[in-house]
Amino acid sequence: MTPVLLTQIKYAIHLRLHVFDDNTSVTVNNGAFSLDKHGPAVVRTIVASIGLSGLYFFCRSIRLVRLNDIPDEFFKKHIRLRGIVSNVDWKGRLVVNHIPIVKLPFTGNQDSELLIHLAAVNLEESGINWLRHNLPNNYIKFELLCKNEIDNSAVCEVSVKYKTLPMMMKNVNREIVRRGLGQVIDYTDNEHIKALHMIPRYNRLVQNLLLSESYADKRGVGKWKRPKLVEAVSGYPSQIVDLVKNSNIFIFLQICYNAGKEGAILLKNLSQVEAEFKVHPFGHPLFRGITRAHQRFINKTVLVKDNNVEEALKILNKKLSQEKLLEIYRRTRYYEKPYQQRNQYSYEICKAIYNEDMNRKIALISRKNRPDRWPGQY
Repeated sequence: MTPVLLTQIKYAIHLRLHVFDDNTSVTVNNGAFSLDKHGPAVVRTIVASIGLSGLYFFCRSIRLVRLNDIPDEFFKKHIRLRGIVSNVDWKGRLVVNHIPIVKLPFTGNQDSELLIHLAAVNLEESGINWLRHNLPNNYIKFELLCKNEIDNSAVCEVSVKYKTLPMMMKNVNREIVRRGLGQVIDYTDNEHIKALHMIPRYNRLVQNLLLSESYADKRGVGKWKRPKLVEAVSGYPSQIVDLVKNSNIFIFLQICYNAGKEGAILLKNLSQVEAEFKVHPFGHPLFRGITRAHQRFINKTVLVKDNNVEEALKILNKKLSQEKLLEIYRRTRYYEKPYQQRNQYSYEICKAIYNEDMNRKIALISRKNRPDRWPGQY
């Protein structure tokens, strides 16, 4: 084979391969052009289908019935949810029926009972009554801040619509503190301190609540209500009395008075015990008036065994009867008009002597009976 022929064959093969490569590239280019034209529509259709299906399942499961249904991510991002207040319990917690973002007709009508606790607010009894009067069956928005694991409730910042301006919302937390129906939680609460350090949104809310509390204190409303001038002035005497009673000088004087009183009572009891063992009938308080009225009986004494006072009185009474001393008492004006002339003790003593009742004589001995006021003396 000559070199010229070999050269022609090689040229023909090379030309044939070049034509084949051009046809192949044109075909591929035509196919790529067709994919670029219809590809975005196909991709958009697939993405829309996946999004609609995800939205469908999301709408079916977005209704929050219990606290455990709320994801932790909602608390971290402080998601704001909607609902209707169905009730207010005795602790001041709101029982809220959650309203989903999109409500489909085939998702059912299941009522939820989410417990909402007003964040950073310590409610008074008047504050709970205000919530029960104003919030039930009202539309509210509550912003999730944190969970309260103790009573299984969500700590939230709650907003409700104005009655006069339905397009505007007011903060219930600040409204309670502003009216003096509650106050900011004390710093001794560990959960409160933890939320202040961990949640910036909670910290800002507490700062606003402190401003509202200062406003309520200046106005003197609710818990911070101050007494009127008349009430304040009327309370000064009792305050002064309390100050005097609690002073050290008054306490010292009170101790001295009690000690003196107990000492006097003790001396009185000792004197009475000593008088029981002395047999001097005319020196006895019962007969002191008799000796003054009738001096002839002064030197009369009775001697008995073992200092028996009752026996001495019986013997003395018999001697007085013999001397007709009782007739003198019977004729006195005290016996005829006993209660009007002198005192009741003289009348009772006179009556006791007249009836010769020795037990009653002993029982009627009293220091209140004045010895110079005896029947027969005017």
